[in-house]
Amino acid sequence: MTEAHFSADGRVVAWLENDALLPSVKTAPADTRELLQRAADQQEKGAFRLHTRRLENGAKSIATPIVVPMPHIVRLSHDGSRVAMASEARIDVYEVASGKLLAAADGVSSWQIAAMFFTQPDSLRIVHIWQGGMRIQELDVARGRLRITAQTVTGLFGGVNVTADGSRIYSRFDAEVLHSRTGALLVAMPVKPTEPRFGAMLADGSTIVTHAAKLVHIDANGRVASEVPIPVPAAVVIAQIGASKMLLAGDPAMLIVDLVTKKVTAAPEESCDRPANDGPWCHGSTKTPRSSASSAAQSSRCGTFARTPNARSEHKRKRPGASPAFQHRVAIRVTSRRSSASRFPTSRSQQEP
Repeated sequence: MTEAHFSADGRVVAWLENDALLPSVKTAPADTRELLQRAADQQEKGAFRLHTRRLENGAKSIATPIVVPMPHIVRLSHDGSRVAMASEARIDVYEVASGKLLAAADGVSSWQIAAMFFTQPDSLRIVHIWQGGMRIQELDVARGRLRITAQTVTGLFGGVNVTADGSRIYSRFDAEVLHSRTGALLVAMPVKPTEPRFGAMLADGSTIVTHAAKLVHIDANGRVASEVPIPVPAAVVIAQIGASKMLLAGDPAMLIVDLVTKKVTAAPEESCDRPANDGPWCHGSTKTPRSSASSAAQSSRCGTFARTPNARSEHKRKRPGASPAFQHRVAIRVTSRRSSASRFPTSRSQQEP
């Protein structure tokens, strides 16, 4: 089973399953290493079926008619009635209930997609980043047309994150807030981070920067709203916890900073394994179960899934016999289902198309 994907309204969760990931379970060999190796050989191969479930008491999982090769990116529409899937060079949009293919666009490399989300049921927005800049495209689902709405040709983008309503994009390298459709500059940060990972945008469109032993909170209009002293010169911005708390990776400790009370505390031990540098940032809660509507709604605009806060410690308990890649992915998927900590994206290798 792949990682879970949530609709923006927090009412639907979806995932993909491939029976080949658990081959011959009824006649499993005596040596479990052989079983694990079979699963490793089938990892991300074959046909995967989309499954959904409503996040309410008594709801049952539904095996949809949608069967596809393993996509790189999966995004649900606001109400979960449609799903967009990006493969290596193509994006497909399906109606979930019927499995009908509503639109397709070729020539879109999923490896360069920094964000992908529905702005309306018939409109899918795609943000690409690479070493030469950023491109914003919109797929008109009803007409099957893909068009560029904005493009930059200069600057290096060290990752982006998007507000909960999809209206704003934060460029972590340039420390700028842009309109998510036109790419127009909305806010130039009055305080810029010394590294892209030291800044991020929150769900409400405000931003934070760790700089000169302070966490600086900047409102949606670009004004400094508050400053909170922190015990390190700067810290990596990892996650937004609820409405007002931030999870930071300092050196050597993880910190939780409350923007309202300005209180700084050490993060719980289970949160102290840092995510990989390519981990996605979005907005969620380390306290609320991931299946809840509130955390699901806030985490629906994540980028590509990567390590969760517990993935590294889980990886230490890997089983013998399976390939390292398979063991690593198992650790990621196990922890992603039990942890709702959400993360910001940092830079990943991008190649100009």
